[in-house]
Amino acid sequence: MHILIGNDNTINNRLSEELLALFPISCLSFEVIESLKEDYQEGYIFFNLLDINVTVEQAFLLVKSKYPRKKIIGIHCFQVEQMINSILVLGFDAYISLFNFSEDVEKTLQRITQKER
Repeated sequence: MHILIGNDNTINNRLSEELLALFPISCLSFEVIESLKEDYQEGYIFFNLLDINVTVEQAFLLVKSKYPRKKIIGIHCFQVEQMINSILVLGFDAYISLFNFSEDVEKTLQRITQKER
């Protein structure tokens, strides 16, 4: 399982800590993802959308092309349903708000896992 981050900052460090408490993860930087070898294993990528330098659509397409079998979970601060839906319409498998991250991460993973069955 990976968490995709844009920058080394307080929010991303906190996200990494919260996820590490639940799952073994590795951190990937969005800036270096293009140079990474393709990874076709199944799993999850938690994608912090707050600090990327391209559009969310461009970022999603790049990550999905590198990791086609992984479930991609967008993380942002959106609370409005229309804004959340704009993320899901792009093809993200799920969305978690930073404001509810600790409470929603396990529920989200359970929901995605149930859809796979």
